[in-house]
Amino acid sequence: MKKLSDGQIKILTDNGHHLYSNTKAAWTGVTVYQLNGPTRKEYGMYANLPAKKVARQQKNFAKRKPDISERHLSVHEKDLFMKAKVKELQSFFENGVWIFVSIKEADPARTLSSRILLKWSKNPDGSPRAKARHIVRGYADVDALEGNLNTAALQLPD
Repeated sequence: MKKLSDGQIKILTDNGHHLYSNTKAAWTGVTVYQLNGPTRKEYGMYANLPAKKVARQQKNFAKRKPDISERHLSVHEKDLFMKAKVKELQSFFENGVWIFVSIKEADPARTLSSRILLKWSKNPDGSPRAKARHIVRGYADVDALEGNLNTAALQLPD
């Protein structure tokens, strides 16, 4: 599979022969080798997924939109994303998700890193809207790692 700079995805099947791309533009890609059972056994290769499923996952991954980089945005777009970030962080404070403490008060072992994911969404009228999502890296939570965190979904009463 190859992904062209304009976002198109092309699948090339060579059936064991060399196949040269007729595309002169730059592209990135992935090669998926499908080995038969006896060959995999001979080389001690065991896969959890069949080759077709791996190829499908790669194709879906290639289709996803890359993260937005603020370096490539105009001043107006940067302003829109700054407002989106403020809105996202305000909702965390308003809903009591966290409280603000100084570095001196914070326990480094209980401090989780995070990042803000930026993407373009659409307003009801179809115009573009800057959207920011704050993502905390919860996989490093001390309580979760020690098994002391209840991860069951709560059922709200009717």
